[in-house]
Order: sequence, then C-alpha cells, then structure tokens
Amino acid sequence: MDSSADELRERHMPQQLQQKYGSTVQSDNQGKVTALIIEDHDLVRLSVKLSLESSGQIKIVGEARTGTDGVALANQSDAQIVIMDIGLPEIDGIEATRRIKQSTNKKVVILTSHVDERSVIAALEAGADGFLLKDTKSDDLLTALYSVAHGASWIDDSIVHRVAAQMFPRLPHSDYNLTDQELRIMVMVKAGMSTQEIAHELCLPFVKVHDLTTAILRRTAKGHSSTSRYMSKAAQSSNQFEVAMICTRCRSRVDGQDSCPDDGAGLIADPLIGTQLTDRYLILSLLGTGGNGAVYKARHRYTEKVVAVKILHSDLAQSGDLVARFRQEAIAIASLDHPNLVSVIDFGMTGEGTFYMVMDYLDGKSLVSMIRENGMLDYRQALPIFMEVCEGVAVAHEAGIIHRDLKPGNVHILNQGQKGSKVKVLDFGLAKVTGDNNIVMTVPGEIFGSPAFMSPEQCRGLRLDVRSDVYSMGCLMYQVLTGETVFQAQSAPEVMYHQIYTKADSFKRVNPKVQVPPVLESVVLKCLDKDPAKRFQTMHELKHALAMCVI
Repeated sequence: MDSSADELRERHMPQQLQQKYGSTVQSDNQGKVTALIIEDHDLVRLSVKLSLESSGQIKIVGEARTGTDGVALANQSDAQIVIMDIGLPEIDGIEATRRIKQSTNKKVVILTSHVDERSVIAALEAGADGFLLKDTKSDDLLTALYSVAHGASWIDDSIVHRVAAQMFPRLPHSDYNLTDQELRIMVMVKAGMSTQEIAHELCLPFVKVHDLTTAILRRTAKGHSSTSRYMSKAAQSSNQFEVAMICTRCRSRVDGQDSCPDDGAGLIADPLIGTQLTDRYLILSLLGTGGNGAVYKARHRYTEKVVAVKILHSDLAQSGDLVARFRQEAIAIASLDHPNLVSVIDFGMTGEGTFYMVMDYLDGKSLVSMIRENGMLDYRQALPIFMEVCEGVAVAHEAGIIHRDLKPGNVHILNQGQKGSKVKVLDFGLAKVTGDNNIVMTVPGEIFGSPAFMSPEQCRGLRLDVRSDVYSMGCLMYQVLTGETVFQAQSAPEVMYHQIYTKADSFKRVNPKVQVPPVLESVVLKCLDKDPAKRFQTMHELKHALAMCVI
C-alpha cells in the first residue's frame, strides 16, 4: 500500500465516482467513510487500519477478530462498510457476510489473501458488495471502498477474469441469459481486458463497468450456488460419494467437529466431491489435504478405473514457482518406473485454470496410520517395508531425484490382496531434480520439508544430495520402531535446532517397551549421524545393512 496521503486526499472524490454520483455525495464523519475491520490476524488488521486512515478518507470505527463478533459488531455499529476476511474463527467470512446482509443494510467487502473461484461465488451469493486481495495497492483499495460505500460494487480485475472463466466457459456460443451489453462485457473480460479498457471501449464510466460486471457475476453465482448445493445433496444421497468437511482457512479435513481444531475457522463441505474434473474424472472422496493441494479418489468416466487425483489449490495457481514445482513433481514421477514408486497417469490444466495430476489409486493405508493404530511396529514386520522403501528411493536417486520429504505419511502399504510389491513411496512434491539436463527448483537458503524428518543440512538450507534422504529414512525408521519421532519440541524451529545439534537418544530411552536387535538400532542411528560422510552413502548400502538384520 504505497500511495502517499497527500495524493489520496487530492483524490477525495475519484473522477469515476464524480461521473456516477456527482460531486455532492457526502460521507459520514465530515466526509470520511466509516468502516469496520473483521480480521483475526492482529498485524494485518493494524496494517489495513493505518493504511486506510492515513488517507484521510476512511475512518475505522470498530474491529473484531472472529466472524461471530464481527456480526454482532456490525449489528450494533452505524459504520457504512464492513471489511471482512474469509478465514475467520467460529464462523467464516462468507457466513458472517450472509448474516450481516440479512440483518443490516451495510456494505461488505471481502479482503483476503487467498482466493479461489468457489470462495468468490459463495461470497457473491451471500451478498458481498466487493472482493479484493490484501496485496491490492492502497489507492486502488481506497477507490474500491469509497465506491462500495456509495452504492457501487467492486471486484478486482484478476478475480473477475478467473471467476468468469469458470462461470462462462463457452462464451459467446451459449445462452447465458445475458443482455447484449452484458454479453459484450463478459466476452471482453474473457479476452483478458481490464475494467478500464472495457470502460473506454464501451464509453461507460469506470465504476459503472465494475457495477455491471459484479451484477452479472452475482446473478450467475446464485445459479452456481444452487448447482453446488444440488451436487452436495447428490453426493450425500449416493453411496459412491463420501462428503468431507474442510477448513475454510487451512483447507485441512475435519471430521466430527463444528470448526477447525487447529485455527478455529469455520467448515464447508468440499465442493469438488460429486463434481467432474475435465470431462473424464468424477470426484468421489477426499483422501488427504496439504498446504498446496488436495488428493481425491476419482473414477474415470469412460474406463471406470479408480484413480487418485492431486489438485493444486486454485488460489495458488497464480504462483509461477508453485505451478513449476507441481509440474516438476509430475515429470519426476513420470520419469520413474518401479514397483515401489507411485505412477503418474495424466497431468494437465482444466479450462478454469485448475492444475491436476492423476496417479494410481492405492488401496491400503499409510505407514503413519499404522503407527497411530499400533503405537509402533514389530521390527520383523517393519524390516521388509524399510527395504522396499530403500529400493524405490534408490531408483529415484539413480535418476538424479532427491525426495526431500521421506516420512511415514509418504509411505503407503497396500492391502494384501493387491498384486506385486506391497509398499509405495508417494509425494514427490518437494523432489529436487539434479543433473546436467534438469532444472533445480531450489537455491541455497531455501528450506522445504517436514522438520521431524529433515536432515541437518536440509534444516540449514544447504545443498542436498542423496545422503539427506538417508537421514530422513533414519527418522522414519526411528518412529516406526519406537512409536516416537527422533526429536519432540513445541515448535518447528526447536525441532530443526535439535536436528542440527542434538544426538538422537537410544530406543530404550524414548520407549522402554521397544524390542529391537542392537544391530538394527545401530543401523538406524548411523543414518542419523550429523555428518553426512558418516552415514550410509546410498540407499543400496542401507538396504544391504537392513537385510543383514533379518533373522
């Protein structure tokens, strides 16, 4: 937010607003627009407040940290406009918007850092008057808020383009119940034109185009919302679908609770379940979620084959680095062919800009699930699993690929009825591809991985080689055999500190019930040496050492 206060004061009534409302429009509080901020992050809330009040045109008259408190504050305050985040504790910003619009005549603008098409559609259906990103420039944010406060609507151009692509995939060839003017606007939006360019082309005021565009999207959103609700009911009424509730902020799956236990945010039914990805994959259930994406069980529409589909969160699709990593994961896995490694079947992008990867569906459970159920595995059961993991990762190493995220959650144990190897190594999303003909997606100083399974050099952000995966494999084996991670602490930085400086305890010290041959314990502890030169130098060496422990 970089515009100076003097420049903003000179624009007390932006020209576009003068064209629409005239120069006689007045605000409360001696010309200032009064606003509430509903945002749970204290620093973000303070930053927005200081930036807006420094303009001299906006006065913040109330603040709240939760959706519930925000609704109560809006009902009590005489503020003209409510600035609302989406990922709020207790109830999310979309539900809070719906309640505020039902009980007051206040204007609501969604201001969020993460956005996907479904959130925009839901917000519009709830009655939001504007939708902007937190990195919007201060002068654009001010103009948007001032416009909305005086009866206009406003959605950031980049958001309009993304939502229009989903709502109107076949323009101009299909009947979307648009007027001639509305059709012209949406065709220009889909062509990538900005609101300013469209206003110039149609000889309309800038704010008028914002109004028309938002009205079109809101009207169409109601149809999309009805379809989403119908699909959700269809999913609930059919045995082939498994409805999942997900957190509106962290996107993790939450079962049996009314809000997310990690951040207190509200929950929504995953809208992808029961829908069709491209024209081929019917989404059946949610298998798992992460910071960058989610994995679904799906069925091919024509072959009936059940697959796993990994989808990059749509609000991250604008990040070139994350898209490149997602694509690299697909390339990395597709270049490998081994019974102990998951296979990629398909990769692409939908017409709405959603990146996806289709892999073999694995019927069974993850190694971390087995640990949760059993506490720890008997070493006689664990040894064959370890050796199969080593064999699969060794193939990746020979292809110049370092996994960088080996952990029990990324090792899948197939059901006994399935043919072939019973262990699969998953999730090469953090894989580092090396070699003369490949691009390394990381630079020194970048840190990726799960702290409880990261090597000392990985924690330091140093260049990695295959011996980093050997260390991670040691962390994996340690947890499987003892039921405990190598190091436990209150925060990720503390765990990383221990990975760098602290020697691992013996098995008996962390769990007196452990019954493991000393030779196997020594193999695991050798993997955990802080000095890469003192570890096993390859996965083949480690597998050979593990084979010697078989009785």
